[in-house]
Amino acid sequence: MDKIILNYYFFKKVIDKLDDNIKSNLRYDEDLLLNLSNFKSSPLFFDVYKLKNDRKYNMYEKFHSELFDEFLIECAINLEKENSYKKLLLFYGMLAHHVLESHIDPYLNALKSDDYDIRYAENMIDYYYSKKLDLDIIKKPLNDKFPQAFLYLDYMDELIHNPMIKVFKLMSSKNYFKKCYKKLRRFYSSSKMSLIKRMNYPLWDLFRKNKIKAKSFYYRDDIDTKLLNMEKNEYQIGENTYNYSLDEVINIALDDVLERINAFNLYLFETNDKKLRKLYNIDELKKM
Repeated sequence: MDKIILNYYFFKKVIDKLDDNIKSNLRYDEDLLLNLSNFKSSPLFFDVYKLKNDRKYNMYEKFHSELFDEFLIECAINLEKENSYKKLLLFYGMLAHHVLESHIDPYLNALKSDDYDIRYAENMIDYYYSKKLDLDIIKKPLNDKFPQAFLYLDYMDELIHNPMIKVFKLMSSKNYFKKCYKKLRRFYSSSKMSLIKRMNYPLWDLFRKNKIKAKSFYYRDDIDTKLLNMEKNEYQIGENTYNYSLDEVINIALDDVLERINAFNLYLFETNDKKLRKLYNIDELKKM
């Protein structure tokens, strides 16, 4: 659901590739990696149990707009003031998720069948990578394996609070994201394949005037192998033709995020913003 497992898998690869002098200062466990790699998805769960669309916040769509790059820049400016490694790990998680999404979403939309929607495609990809990680996401609740993964921590709000106000005009970030994480934890506290969910989600959707369909959220133990593109078939994204496999797309995204992390690290640790400004086409980094 929204590539929760893929985001976690990818973030683990990113952490493994970090310079030793950075990695040695980071403190984390698997629960925290799952948490921070999926912060960007948390607003989706704010709406999943609602009967109708709520336009009051609409943060999921805002997080998936061009504003998120601006938000990351503001978070980096906030980080530059104090260099907290806890907050740096959250920043890396948000950046990794964002960059991966920019590569994987066009790929999935190009290769998925018209017989199912993008949520179904994402769930199949999650199932595929859960096997690589030796995780049972079908019969066992994810919250059992990662009991501390779905918590909104104080230092997370300390990093994002001012950027959320400046970029997204959201004043009450702590209250909002605590609600998101509460629903996220509720969702992943039960099995995705349980009979009650298979029956209740479609029924629930009948009464909801919400474009986010609950029935597309549970995992299934199958996968359309076309999504893996191991045969290297050509596909179209915009006017360009590619033949990358899924694993190749992930490796391209990995190179991309490591380049961006390097640019941010130069800014944060060496006060050199030249590469960062070039990557993001910024004339000047303005402190809040």
